[in-house]
Amino acid sequence: MRFSGSVASLLALFMSGQIAASKCPESGAACVEAQNETEESALINLRHGTKRLTPTCRARVPAVTMTTPKVAGLVELGFDFGVSRVFPSYGNPPGEMVNSCFDTGSAATWVQTPTCEVVGAFNSFDYPQTLIPDTGDNQTCHLQMGSFMAQSTEYCFSEGYGIGSSIAGFVSTERVNLGNVSYTQRIGVVNYMASSFLKDEVGGIVGMGPMRDTQTQEYPPSLRAHGDFFTICLPQCQARSPGQGSCYPPSFTRQPGDYSGFACFGCEPACSIPSSSTWVSAGSMKQDMPLWMLPLSSMMLEDATGNSSVIATGETSAAVDSGTALICVDPQTKDNIFKSISDRMLRLGVTCSESAGMVQALEASTLSCPGARVVDWPTYVLAVGTVILKLDPQYLVTDSGDGGTHWTIQHAPLPATGNSIVLGAAFHNNFYTKISVSDNEMFFAGQGVFKQ
Repeated sequence: MRFSGSVASLLALFMSGQIAASKCPESGAACVEAQNETEESALINLRHGTKRLTPTCRARVPAVTMTTPKVAGLVELGFDFGVSRVFPSYGNPPGEMVNSCFDTGSAATWVQTPTCEVVGAFNSFDYPQTLIPDTGDNQTCHLQMGSFMAQSTEYCFSEGYGIGSSIAGFVSTERVNLGNVSYTQRIGVVNYMASSFLKDEVGGIVGMGPMRDTQTQEYPPSLRAHGDFFTICLPQCQARSPGQGSCYPPSFTRQPGDYSGFACFGCEPACSIPSSSTWVSAGSMKQDMPLWMLPLSSMMLEDATGNSSVIATGETSAAVDSGTALICVDPQTKDNIFKSISDRMLRLGVTCSESAGMVQALEASTLSCPGARVVDWPTYVLAVGTVILKLDPQYLVTDSGDGGTHWTIQHAPLPATGNSIVLGAAFHNNFYTKISVSDNEMFFAGQGVFKQ
């Protein structure tokens, strides 16, 4: 989702006294506490002013069709900060591995430079003319995540993720190396990263979303030939702790390990997710947005006795996005889910409470139920395409460690695409997924997949 919000409105509230001021400990100047990423951007602007970037690029890259040979093969994945991880290297000969996100929710592939600079939240659409909020501390990006130095080009690159999580740099055609898979592709080389991106701890993204008409990147070549597909196997890293844990494959750590996550171009090896040996087609994907989407007709909560409550009905959409950590819904749907669960828990003698926070620069809410076990929570049931998907509570609910459990949901006013839900990495933990690019069809395998 692109950056949105009004810096001017926040500053007006501050100047009118509607937002209380306090003393900033580092400077003694008047300051206010940011409530979200948009306000954080405004406050950076208020305290430090703006700066104009100094890009080497001058124009948007023209769309072209590359003719590199078809490739196929398995790529090991890891899991950290709630999302799938992949470890490309760039150039010929290859440089260092870059700790990146394997992202089915975006189409761009990019990597940070060793001199990547952290700035305040900015509108990626305006790059390279935009004025950027200056953080004032000259902070560099995630150098410990890996980086790549390329020769600057005249073609500009910029992308926006979440609320204000923008990046900018230039486009370069480079050799991309993913395990034993290697291909040539246009990538973004990032000189500037919004400060909110630091929370995700990534050095880059390998974008696996659908191409747009004005695409400035391309898929790996294996996905541009007839009959091609890719599969994603992303087992839960830390049992009964959705979005938690740090699991890396031996190919990245150079140490023994047993995490079995992978993506496979043109292949479908056995996946360690339970009961994932048989594919079930979810039907044709929707093609109106740069997301892998399926029709969504209903959401329900179902308890262990088979009793269910309807959360939402009506034809909308579900987007499969391995770059989103959890399940993300619109605020009203979140309220409906939490109310239904709270009422159900109350009948069991458990009183739940809700708290707010942020996950990946998106608002998130947590429903905490002291004394409730994971098995006390309902199963989340989705009618998606031509299948029924049942998400077991162990892939949604976390053991709090104090005799209680909680469920965290990301939520945002989802864009005008008909989306009512984004199925993030927590979803992939439950299901083995296959995306057929040429046939425009999605498949799932796992113990919670049923044909409608």
